[in-house]
Amino acid sequence: MLTAIDENGQVVNLLEIEVKELTGKYFCPSCKSELFIKNGEIKMTHFAHKSLKACDLWLENESEQHLGLKKALYQWFKKTDKVEIEAYIPEFKQRPDLLVNDKIAIEIQCSHLSTKRLKERTENYQVHGFTVLWLMGQDLWLKEQITELQKNLVYFSENRGFYYWKLDFKAQKMRLKSLIHEDLRGKIIYLQEEIPFGEGRLIEQLRLPFLSKKLLTIPLIVDLKLAEFIRRQLYYCSPKWLKLQEKYYQRGENC
Repeated sequence: MLTAIDENGQVVNLLEIEVKELTGKYFCPSCKSELFIKNGEIKMTHFAHKSLKACDLWLENESEQHLGLKKALYQWFKKTDKVEIEAYIPEFKQRPDLLVNDKIAIEIQCSHLSTKRLKERTENYQVHGFTVLWLMGQDLWLKEQITELQKNLVYFSENRGFYYWKLDFKAQKMRLKSLIHEDLRGKIIYLQEEIPFGEGRLIEQLRLPFLSKKLLTIPLIVDLKLAEFIRRQLYYCSPKWLKLQEKYYQRGENC
């Protein structure tokens, strides 16, 4: 974590203060337990709990990627908008990675979490009048097949169809994957656009899926071996393809 409460009850942001200025004791805004400062060679300087048992918001140590992405996006937002890092919202006891213009919660998800927990956190924001946007770190990037968790992290707009945000800490880029769909083999196809960190106003970049522009299309890929693939799926009684076959038979067509 990059913020804490000092002995005077003031919020201390490690991105806005030199390490040498840190003196006294620091506490977690959520559980009020004492924190210590970790200033290692691998991870950037951050606060850490002496014990996580008493805190319901910090269940695991944050990775270098997560800390670095929070810093990068904080600095990017700060150029043009009001932004708080790890702002504690006592009404429903959540702490978004970034809170922009008081009502936009930015969650940088770098590790897997349960679909149930994802829905709970998202609904808490929405019920209390916050807009929440999930941006995904490396472990949650889309691959050839989409997972159940990723399906719940996909957004939709009329201009870009299904879309997904990806953060690349090493390349220092944000990527928008849009027009996401599955081909007949179940492989994910999408259009990708890259935005270097710091380019333009971040809040506007995140509105790209809703901007009117020339209709985007994905090049048609001809799969010459598709017919053989379908025959194999039916031969091995794949539930998905048997269901499709039944549908075509009911319509008087031969699959």
